[in-house]
Amino acid sequence: MVGAGGNIPPNQPTMVEHASKTSSSVYDALSDLIGLPMNSDSLRGSLEAMFGTGQPEPEIKVYSDCVYANYYAAGISLLFSPMPGYRPNAASLHHDKLRLESIYLYNKQSEKSNKNQPFKAFSLFPLSISTPNGVILDIVDSTTGKEMVEALGEPPRKGGGSGPSSGSIDIWCEWPGLMVEFSQRGPQAWERGKDAAWKIITIFSRTEPGG
Repeated sequence: MVGAGGNIPPNQPTMVEHASKTSSSVYDALSDLIGLPMNSDSLRGSLEAMFGTGQPEPEIKVYSDCVYANYYAAGISLLFSPMPGYRPNAASLHHDKLRLESIYLYNKQSEKSNKNQPFKAFSLFPLSISTPNGVILDIVDSTTGKEMVEALGEPPRKGGGSGPSSGSIDIWCEWPGLMVEFSQRGPQAWERGKDAAWKIITIFSRTEPGG
């Protein structure tokens, strides 16, 4: 379990919007973990409460500017960024000097894309997100880009999809604290993408550093 030493652990309704807030939103619970150190007892306890204690140890990937804890069976990956002045080293990793910057959730993919996708599908649905109009957007594995935009409004930032399919990236939309990627690229990617289910959801801080 990531936390005091090192792992994470971890039905599917249709997409729904409702007026009352859920008492235990998986999305809010995950968002609240952003900023915690890798060895935090709170991080460890929260992950165990959400996903259980039976998950295999994560694969830890160490780079000079970040560290990933990949939980392939649960469909989730944690990205930790080093504190100023610290350079991660696989031989001697200081968990107290790494802060959780973002959380990646992976959706089910086509058989073809699964060949290059080691992550299983994330399954703790719904991801309940408060929308600008006061209702709750319940994201499930089949939620499309069109449904997200209708509920959350036009994204402040978006990109991808331009150029030939072989030379472009998947389209993505970003709202405060949330980035969503869709499996569409190349010409007419945005036209096709509105009906495509999400591919990867990234949860990060809702505010800019120092904001």
